[in-house]
Parts: sequence; structure tokens; C-alpha cells
Amino acid sequence: MIDAFAPFGFELFQNQVHKKDFLSSNHTDSDEPCQLATHPSSNQSLQSLEQREKPRPIDTTKPQYALECISMHTHIIQLDIAWEDKAANHARVLELIESAPINPADLIVLPELFDVGFTLNAQIATDAPGTTRAFLQQLADDTRCTIHGSRALPDPDTGKLHNVATITAPNQASPICEYAKLHPFSFGRETESYAAGNEIKLYQWISEQTLSICPAICYDLRFPELFRHSIHQGAQAFVLGANWPVARIAHWRALCIARAIENQAFVIAANRTGDDPHLTYPGNSMVVGPQGEILAELGNEEAVLSIEIDPQCVIDWRTTFPVLNDIKLI
Repeated sequence: MIDAFAPFGFELFQNQVHKKDFLSSNHTDSDEPCQLATHPSSNQSLQSLEQREKPRPIDTTKPQYALECISMHTHIIQLDIAWEDKAANHARVLELIESAPINPADLIVLPELFDVGFTLNAQIATDAPGTTRAFLQQLADDTRCTIHGSRALPDPDTGKLHNVATITAPNQASPICEYAKLHPFSFGRETESYAAGNEIKLYQWISEQTLSICPAICYDLRFPELFRHSIHQGAQAFVLGANWPVARIAHWRALCIARAIENQAFVIAANRTGDDPHLTYPGNSMVVGPQGEILAELGNEEAVLSIEIDPQCVIDWRTTFPVLNDIKLI
């Protein structure tokens, strides 16, 4: 047996994706989770770029060590997806974003197949023409944010589709990451129309700090191997888009928490709400911290969950309680 983390150790997590050491000499080895703040949705339109680029004030109510950390902001778009109607879903995403406190360099997360819903109709679902890709890129350019979206792409080898997480960033000619779902949902007949992917992907969300993210999609949540192997590659957070039905919502909550605890990582999980012709979806989009604490969670309403997270919490917790150093089986 080998220590899987011995080749790179925790110094990698501090040096690979962080430009400076944010640990303060006042930090204590506390088991208390880092303090995080949620932001309610605003009824006002998006601010002008000049207004949005103003630096956020430091929250002096936080512990002293947190004053030297810079937080990042993510927004989960919990959407009631219009069945097989890309134009309607693109428009609704824009409407919901208008109500959110978006700033440049934030991360915006959409549910699985947000443009059509969980349909097996390959002819309708496919984004071969690139309509949804263009929408995601335009959204990144207009908001100056990283967009974690989703679409269906043809697989030339099988004649089926891939269920793909597509991540766009401002002013890029192509997506910065495309992850094909490793585990199509065979129980739900997804394998009839969608082929499995074969590669774990990571991307960097660059804001005031940088966070290394592993994308995952819905049913992937039930397979801890994907998440563990991504940690070996340096992941600090998992972002998951889903169409997870109400019948198994208890599993959704339990598994999101479990993936966070066992990997000492953030889980940012965007589920849809509403109904399609087959199932009802409860929402319950959530953000879970690296100690398994639920930092924010929605109910079944169509809404935007906006929350501030501090990537330093991952490094602090992995340093304080270094369980990942004891992994033996990968």
C-alpha cells in the first residue's frame, strides 16, 4: 500500500492555485467552521460594470484571521426548466440573473441540461448547432463571470449524445472545460440516448482567489470514486448540476454532505425545480462547506441562491485535520 497523497502533500494545495499565503499568525486550530455570509437576491437589475467593480468592504465581524482572506461569490440558478424549449429556458435564466447580486469574476451555476430538461429526445436535446454554447459564452462575456452550464453534445463513436457540463469564461474563444457525465442514469433510461464519458476534468475558477473545481453531473453524486480521484488531482470543490427528483431528495442531501466531509471540499449543487412530463423536482440546491456544514439551501421555489465562500476554509481544514494524507487505496 502507498500513501496516495505523499507525492504532492498539502503544500500543493497552498501553492498550486493560491497566489499568496492567506494564513494569519492569529489563526488557531479550531474545529469551528469558517464564517460565511449568504446574500439574498436583489429586486434590482444588474449594476453597471463601474459599480460592480468596486471592492467589497471587509466584514469586521469575522474572526481576525479571516480579515486577511478574500472571499468569492457563487450564484446557483434554481430553474423550473421549460420542457424541451431552449429559447424559453435561456430567457428565464437571464430573468433570474437580473435579480441576483452578480459581480465580475463570480461563479454562476446552472442545473443539468438546463436548456431542455432531462429529455431522451436526442434530436431536440443536442446542441450540435451550438445555440446553448453561444448563450453560455455570451452570458460569461456580459456578466464577466465564470458560467458552469450544461448541454448535450453528439458522440461520434456511438451515435448517442454526451451529457456535458460546459464551463465558459469571459472573452474566451471556446469553453474552458467540458466534462462528459461519467455515469449516465441507467435506471432512468439515460443510457438509451447518452453515452458515458471517460475522463475526470478540473477547471480553475479565478476571482480574488483561485479555486480548483471538479465538475460532476447528477447521478455522478452516488459514485465517490470520481470525487476521490479528483482530490488526488488537486480539486478543492465540486460543482454539480442535477435533475434530481423528489422521490430521492433525502439521498441528494445526504450524499452532498458526504462528498464534502470525506473529501474536505466545498460542494456547490444546483438542482432544478418544477415538473416535467414524467417527474417532480424539489429544488433543494445547496452549498456545503468542507466540514459538511450546510452553508445555504433553497426550498422548492424558482430562485437564485447567492453565497460568499472562502477558499481558505479548505486549506485551513485540510491542514488542521489532515485525513487526506492517510488515503491508501488510490
